[in-house]
Amino acid sequence: MDSVIFEREFQATELDVQFERALARRTEMLQERVQCLERFCAQVAHDLRDVLGGIAGLAEVTHVALREQHDDASALRALPLIAQQAHRSAQMLRGLLRLAQTREAPLRSEPVDLGVLAETVAQEVALCQGLLRPPVLCVQPLPPVTADPDLLHAVLHNLINNAVKFTRGRDDACIHIDGIADGGELIICVRDNGVGFDRARADRLFQPLVRLHGRRYEGCGIGLSIVRSAVERHGGRVWADASPGEGARFYFTLPLR
Repeated sequence: MDSVIFEREFQATELDVQFERALARRTEMLQERVQCLERFCAQVAHDLRDVLGGIAGLAEVTHVALREQHDDASALRALPLIAQQAHRSAQMLRGLLRLAQTREAPLRSEPVDLGVLAETVAQEVALCQGLLRPPVLCVQPLPPVTADPDLLHAVLHNLINNAVKFTRGRDDACIHIDGIADGGELIICVRDNGVGFDRARADRLFQPLVRLHGRRYEGCGIGLSIVRSAVERHGGRVWADASPGEGARFYFTLPLR
């Protein structure tokens, strides 16, 4: 009888220990998420403050030029800059909205042909950017996956759009997409022969509003955050590798069902 009671008490103690460990892990994860959210909000506030401050400053310059100095030339020089800053802020807000939608939208699952989707997305990107000579796109045969087609479209759109952007100006610009099955997941690689980046900074790429190349290229630094969010919604992983001047390789995984 004593042994039965002891065994029950031991099991109860073990359950308490397991529960406390799980609770500690959950608490740690929530604290990390809160810290990430705080950093994200601070970065958004900083970037929007710069943009809106620029618009306000230019508007004041225009106002003074027109009302007090009667300087139409200065006002005309300022107006395009105001439009540019307004466009940048609108682009940032649209990106943030898409990121939120990626994280919160209900997840749909249906068969998706990644090869066909990649070809379609590449045509959309070339059309949107008005490219007369888009990069050569080479898509290797990929197995079908069961996933959310809208989220996968967002993943491929942002990766291909980046590849097009960073290969611009090269006569031999090319983008390769291939994949390999590894255990229960498909590893997909989107690689290009563009400007590349320092692989030591690769971990920062998928954070919102991070732009490794500064203002030299258009964009607001949210696209790769959308990629990570969409891939993680499917239970996958995402990472990157590159070298300056030698192109970039972006990898993401999807479960094979």
